[in-house]
Amino acid sequence: MLDYAFAAAYIDDNKRHRVLGRRLRPFCLWHVMLLQAVHSPFVAGGNATLFDLKNAVSICRLRYRESHISRQFLPRFTTVKRLRKHVELFMDYVGDYLSKPEYTIVPIDIKESRVPPRITHPPAVVCTAYNAAYGAKISIMEAWEMPIGEAYISEAMYLRAQGSQLDFLNDEEKAFQLQMKEAGL
Repeated sequence: MLDYAFAAAYIDDNKRHRVLGRRLRPFCLWHVMLLQAVHSPFVAGGNATLFDLKNAVSICRLRYRESHISRQFLPRFTTVKRLRKHVELFMDYVGDYLSKPEYTIVPIDIKESRVPPRITHPPAVVCTAYNAAYGAKISIMEAWEMPIGEAYISEAMYLRAQGSQLDFLNDEEKAFQLQMKEAGL
Protein backbone atom coordinates (compact mmCIF):
# COMPACT_ATOMS: atom_id res chain seq x y z
CA MET A 1 0.00 0.00 0.00
CA LEU A 2 1.24 3.51 -0.84
CA ASP A 3 2.20 5.54 2.22
CA TYR A 4 0.05 8.63 2.77
CA ALA A 5 3.05 11.03 2.73
CA PHE A 6 4.03 9.84 -0.74
CA ALA A 7 0.53 10.13 -2.15
CA ALA A 8 -0.18 13.51 -0.55
CA ALA A 9 3.01 15.00 -1.99
CA TYR A 10 1.78 14.51 -5.55
CA ILE A 11 -2.00 14.69 -5.26
CA ASP A 12 -3.44 18.13 -4.63
CA ASP A 13 -6.77 17.88 -6.48
CA ASN A 14 -5.72 21.01 -8.40
CA LYS A 15 -6.76 23.07 -5.37
CA ARG A 16 -5.86 26.74 -5.64
CA HIS A 17 -5.48 28.47 -2.31
CA ARG A 18 -6.53 32.04 -1.64
CA VAL A 19 -5.71 33.97 1.52
CA LEU A 20 -6.54 37.65 2.01
CA GLY A 21 -8.05 37.53 -1.47
CA ARG A 22 -4.69 36.62 -3.05
CA ARG A 23 -3.99 33.41 -4.97
CA LEU A 24 -0.96 31.51 -3.64
CA ARG A 25 1.55 29.42 -5.59
CA PRO A 26 2.19 25.83 -4.44
CA PHE A 27 4.08 26.00 -1.13
CA CYS A 28 7.73 25.23 -1.90
CA LEU A 29 11.26 25.32 -0.49
CA TRP A 30 11.80 28.87 -1.76
CA HIS A 31 8.86 29.99 0.34
CA VAL A 32 10.27 28.18 3.38
CA MET A 33 13.62 29.93 2.97
CA LEU A 34 12.05 33.38 2.59
CA LEU A 35 9.76 32.81 5.59
CA GLN A 36 12.82 31.76 7.61
CA ALA A 37 14.71 34.86 6.43
CA VAL A 38 12.01 37.19 7.78
CA HIS A 39 11.61 35.15 10.98
CA SER A 40 7.96 34.51 10.19
CA PRO A 41 5.94 33.01 13.04
CA PHE A 42 4.58 30.57 10.43
CA VAL A 43 7.95 28.78 10.48
CA ALA A 44 9.48 30.03 13.74
CA GLY A 45 6.40 29.64 15.92
CA GLY A 46 4.51 32.28 17.83
CA ASN A 47 1.43 34.39 17.26
CA ALA A 48 0.87 35.84 13.79
CA THR A 49 -0.16 39.46 13.33
CA LEU A 50 -1.83 40.97 10.27
CA PHE A 51 1.63 42.18 9.19
CA ASP A 52 3.01 38.61 9.48
CA LEU A 53 0.11 37.19 7.50
CA LYS A 54 0.51 39.81 4.75
CA ASN A 55 4.24 39.00 4.61
CA ALA A 56 3.57 35.27 4.34
CA VAL A 57 0.90 35.71 1.68
CA SER A 58 3.20 37.99 -0.34
CA ILE A 59 6.06 35.49 -0.05
CA CYS A 60 3.91 32.56 -1.13
CA ARG A 61 2.99 34.37 -4.34
CA LEU A 62 6.65 34.54 -5.44
CA ARG A 63 8.63 32.34 -7.82
CA TYR A 64 12.18 31.20 -7.19
CA ARG A 65 14.64 34.11 -7.17
CA GLU A 66 11.86 36.63 -6.69
CA SER A 67 12.20 38.20 -3.27
CA HIS A 68 10.41 41.54 -3.41
CA ILE A 69 7.60 41.36 -0.88
CA SER A 70 4.63 43.51 -1.86
CA ARG A 71 2.25 44.05 1.06
CA GLN A 72 0.40 46.95 -0.54
CA PHE A 73 -2.98 45.28 -0.45
CA LEU A 74 -5.66 45.88 2.13
CA PRO A 75 -7.34 42.96 3.83
CA ARG A 76 -11.09 42.73 3.58
CA PHE A 77 -11.48 42.56 7.34
CA THR A 78 -10.55 44.37 10.51
CA THR A 79 -11.58 41.99 13.30
CA VAL A 80 -9.46 39.55 15.26
CA LYS A 81 -11.91 36.78 14.40
CA ARG A 82 -11.43 37.36 10.65
CA LEU A 83 -7.63 37.52 11.11
CA ARG A 84 -7.78 34.15 12.86
CA LYS A 85 -9.84 32.75 9.98
CA HIS A 86 -7.25 33.85 7.41
CA VAL A 87 -4.36 32.53 9.53
CA GLU A 88 -6.18 29.17 9.58
CA LEU A 89 -6.63 29.37 5.79
CA PHE A 90 -2.90 29.99 5.44
CA MET A 91 -2.07 27.06 7.72
CA ASP A 92 -4.43 24.81 5.72
CA TYR A 93 -2.59 25.92 2.56
CA VAL A 94 0.81 24.99 4.04
CA GLY A 95 -0.59 21.72 5.36
CA ASP A 96 -1.85 20.73 1.91
CA TYR A 97 1.73 20.76 0.61
CA LEU A 98 3.72 19.75 3.68
CA SER A 99 4.07 16.00 3.46
CA LYS A 100 7.46 14.51 4.15
CA PRO A 101 8.15 10.79 4.29
CA GLU A 102 9.87 9.73 7.49
CA TYR A 103 13.07 7.76 7.12
CA THR A 104 16.46 7.15 8.67
CA ILE A 105 19.68 6.67 6.76
CA VAL A 106 21.09 3.27 7.56
CA PRO A 107 24.92 3.22 7.72
CA ILE A 108 26.50 0.82 5.23
CA ASP A 109 28.97 -0.58 7.78
CA ILE A 110 28.29 0.23 11.41
CA LYS A 111 31.71 -1.05 12.55
CA GLU A 112 33.56 1.46 10.39
CA SER A 113 31.31 4.44 11.11
CA ARG A 114 32.71 6.94 13.56
CA VAL A 115 31.71 10.39 14.71
CA PRO A 116 32.94 13.01 12.22
CA PRO A 117 34.59 16.22 13.43
CA ARG A 118 32.25 19.10 14.23
CA ILE A 119 31.33 20.88 11.02
CA THR A 120 28.84 23.56 10.11
CA HIS A 121 26.41 22.43 7.44
CA PRO A 122 24.53 24.64 4.99
CA PRO A 123 20.91 25.39 5.92
CA ALA A 124 18.71 22.31 5.62
CA VAL A 125 16.37 23.99 3.14
CA VAL A 126 19.29 24.64 0.76
CA CYS A 127 20.48 21.02 1.01
CA THR A 128 16.96 19.78 0.36
CA ALA A 129 16.60 21.98 -2.73
CA TYR A 130 19.86 20.75 -4.27
CA ASN A 131 19.26 17.11 -3.33
CA ALA A 132 15.74 17.36 -4.76
CA ALA A 133 17.10 18.79 -8.02
CA TYR A 134 19.54 15.88 -8.33
CA GLY A 135 16.91 13.34 -7.32
CA ALA A 136 14.32 14.57 -9.81
CA LYS A 137 16.93 15.39 -12.49
CA ILE A 138 15.64 18.94 -12.83
CA SER A 139 17.15 22.41 -12.62
CA ILE A 140 17.72 24.02 -9.24
CA MET A 141 15.13 26.64 -10.22
CA GLU A 142 12.52 23.94 -10.73
CA ALA A 143 13.50 22.31 -7.43
CA TRP A 144 13.00 25.55 -5.51
CA GLU A 145 9.51 25.87 -6.99
CA MET A 146 8.34 22.26 -6.86
CA PRO A 147 5.68 21.48 -4.25
CA ILE A 148 7.50 20.77 -1.02
CA GLY A 149 6.24 17.18 -0.60
CA GLU A 150 7.65 16.27 -4.02
CA ALA A 151 10.93 17.95 -3.07
CA TYR A 152 11.21 15.81 0.06
CA ILE A 153 10.57 12.64 -1.92
CA SER A 154 13.04 13.66 -4.65
CA GLU A 155 15.64 14.31 -1.94
CA ALA A 156 15.05 10.84 -0.49
CA MET A 157 15.39 9.27 -3.94
CA TYR A 158 18.67 11.17 -4.47
CA LEU A 159 20.02 9.82 -1.16
CA ARG A 160 18.94 6.34 -2.22
CA ALA A 161 20.64 6.72 -5.61
CA GLN A 162 23.83 7.71 -3.78
CA GLY A 163 23.84 4.36 -2.02
CA SER A 164 22.11 5.26 1.23
CA GLN A 165 19.75 2.61 2.51
CA LEU A 166 16.56 4.34 3.62
CA ASP A 167 14.18 2.71 6.05
CA PHE A 168 10.79 4.37 5.48
CA LEU A 169 8.12 4.33 8.17
CA ASN A 170 4.70 3.24 6.96
CA ASP A 171 1.46 4.35 8.60
CA GLU A 172 1.34 1.29 10.90
CA GLU A 173 4.90 1.89 12.14
CA LYS A 174 4.13 5.57 12.76
CA ALA A 175 1.05 4.58 14.80
CA PHE A 176 3.13 2.09 16.78
CA GLN A 177 5.78 4.72 17.54
CA LEU A 178 3.07 7.14 18.65
CA GLN A 179 1.64 4.50 21.01
CA MET A 180 5.11 3.87 22.43
CA LYS A 181 5.67 7.59 22.93
CA GLU A 182 2.29 8.04 24.62
CA ALA A 183 3.10 5.07 26.89
CA GLY A 184 6.37 6.76 27.84
CA LEU A 185 8.56 4.09 26.29
